[in-house]
Amino acid sequence: MAQTAPSAVGFPPTFVATILSGTGATGVEAHTAESLGELSRAGVPAELVTPHSWHWPLALLWFAPRRVLDKVAPTASVVWYRWSHGAALRRVLARRLRNRPGAVVYAQCPVSARAALRARRDASQQVVMAVHFNVSQADEWAEKGMISPVGRSFRAIRRFEREVLQSVDALVYVSQAVQADVAGHVAGLEHVPSVVIPNFVRDGVRQRDPALAAPADLVTVGSLEPRKNQRFLLEVLAEAARLGRRFSLDIIGEGSSRPALLQRAHELGVADHVHFLGNRTDVRAQLPGHRLYVHASHYESFGIALIEAMSAGLPVLAGAVGGIPELFDDGRAGAFWPLDDPAEAARILVHLLEDLDALARAGASCRARFLNFYSADRAGPRLVRFLTTLERGSEVTIPQRG
Repeated sequence: MAQTAPSAVGFPPTFVATILSGTGATGVEAHTAESLGELSRAGVPAELVTPHSWHWPLALLWFAPRRVLDKVAPTASVVWYRWSHGAALRRVLARRLRNRPGAVVYAQCPVSARAALRARRDASQQVVMAVHFNVSQADEWAEKGMISPVGRSFRAIRRFEREVLQSVDALVYVSQAVQADVAGHVAGLEHVPSVVIPNFVRDGVRQRDPALAAPADLVTVGSLEPRKNQRFLLEVLAEAARLGRRFSLDIIGEGSSRPALLQRAHELGVADHVHFLGNRTDVRAQLPGHRLYVHASHYESFGIALIEAMSAGLPVLAGAVGGIPELFDDGRAGAFWPLDDPAEAARILVHLLEDLDALARAGASCRARFLNFYSADRAGPRLVRFLTTLERGSEVTIPQRG
């Protein structure tokens, strides 16, 4: 049965703050949208606040320098992006928080949390931050080649994050892995009230109609960048071909790695079986048209794309990294495959796809796991309860796999 959020009648507003657009395809933006939806369904006055909510006539000029800096000075671009978006968000929040005692800001990153801390008017207004990253966002910028992993900007971002994490009123971790990683690198967080609540989505995926044509084989969703490691999936397809099995792969997402992935697909002789679908607004509607969801990311704080696949009843193959082992048991709802051994991964893939009974059982297990733990009806009320109560001292964890 779905859990019920506490009555929100009379509660002050919650502002969900992010420096992203709030409507994109990232996991953070999915969490933002789902959080807003659950707050509204519970009757909590909730509003999305972004830097672009700042309706200043010259706002476009405020954000424009980043486009130039991206090409000529990547590190300066990162610094400007963080400062300019944080400053704009602070201005918007300052207006929203005026005469709103007891208001809550649910910030989606350290920059938005700092903006909220500086914008709030009194101690009754609380800032709660969602922690979507594992160690530091500095690592993500470094991996993209925007900043040096040993440079001043890298150290400054880490120092900034430590200060913010220690200053907010409460933290929401999206997985136990994220909580452990961040707590291991930032001292003093045991004194900050916290909770572990997994990402969640509403159960709205249509199940595949058996009367339709045979489904495609594999699908994966994620930005095309090195840490998502789609190159590994191409290697697995090539190894499966050496075993005499040809599988199709639909790749949903866009990013800087696309040219290199296209070239590698041709080099491996699997280009005819790989379809780059780009960014899609109907990802969840696309999933039921496949037999298996595959994932190769080097690290996932949680992996919202995986629970979207699980909601569609797709078995999952993924690396046992980050928060992914919290999602399902190896061998029940799919399997964990070695991200350093494409040949072994191909054998796991072939074995699962050719055992139709095992594939069906894994799909049913994924669907049940999603309904029990990751549907908005289950996890959403926990987030609403945490954001609307002052008693945040007790820690909540993700239920054990079963």
